[in-house]
Amino acid sequence: MTAPLGLPEGATAIRSFAIDGDGAVRVTDTLTGLRSGDTIDWHMMTRAKAHATQEGYRLSMDGEKLDLKLSSNQTTGISATDANPPPSSIDEENPGFNRIFYHTRAGTDGKILIRALFQ
Repeated sequence: MTAPLGLPEGATAIRSFAIDGDGAVRVTDTLTGLRSGDTIDWHMMTRAKAHATQEGYRLSMDGEKLDLKLSSNQTTGISATDANPPPSSIDEENPGFNRIFYHTRAGTDGKILIRALFQ
């Protein structure tokens, strides 16, 4: 059975938000109760164009730019693509959107910590 958010049964997710002194917004997802090696795909939808950088993506729209820096204790991959067609039958069409995928794996402690910094 799959738990909410697509997590394995028994796993939990806590999302926290913080605004740094320079105005950057930090989003942290802490996943626990996973088995060692469990994989999690973190997704973000945006209307902005996503251009790869060394640490994540530069998002641009209407002449404005925002850097998205992604990090995790066990990163296995990162990619961005047009949101259409949707990746699965349960997802709806999202014309004009891009989807950022961040792939991670649980360590031996059964935890994943995903950090997204918007600045």
